Amino acid sequence: RGYTAFEEETLDTANQTCGDTKEGFYISRDVPRSSPLYDPAKLHAPNVWPTRSNCSLKNCDEFKKTMMEYFETMSGVGVRLVRLLALSLGLEKYHFEESFADHPLAFIRLLHYSARKSKPEEGIFACGAHSDYGMVTLLLTDNNPGLEIKTLDNKWIPVPPRRGAFIVNLGDMLERWTNGLYLST
Repeated sequence: RGYTAFEEETLDTANQTCGDTKEGFYISRDVPRSSPLYDPAKLHAPNVWPTRSNCSLKNCDEFKKTMMEYFETMSGVGVRLVRLLALSLGLEKYHFEESFADHPLAFIRLLHYSARKSKPEEGIFACGAHSDYGMVTLLLTDNNPGLEIKTLDNKWIPVPPRRGAFIVNLGDMLERWTNGLYLST
């Protein structure tokens, strides 16, 4: 949780010569140490928030409030999406509910990409090739291109950005739980 610096992550170690040319800020359910749910081994712990002493934000408290409201809203969207996935599989709407009961592990990642252009021939990527490990990922898009998906015949195709739209990536967990019926993207 908290801040990750440029090039701190390397998602495709086989093809990258340096870390991803992005920085990020990770947010999850804010679980204080005093909570009975506190369990750092299961990633149920406090968030690491910016403060006036380590950040140029003018109002760190407002940022925290806004981000936690967004987290709760998007968590609700995620739960509804998982219910729809259950129905699409011919299962009961609440089939996955027990696995995500009360406190599902969910994260928001605010990402900022540098102006440095990806150069695959040199092993430089804004974000290396990877699949998402969870159930689903919701990507809020802007007008900037860059996201690509790999087809079954190993071709990379761009995903056109649409400002204000969400791209839904299916994760490794869903692929495993559906025995490969739905593939991780």
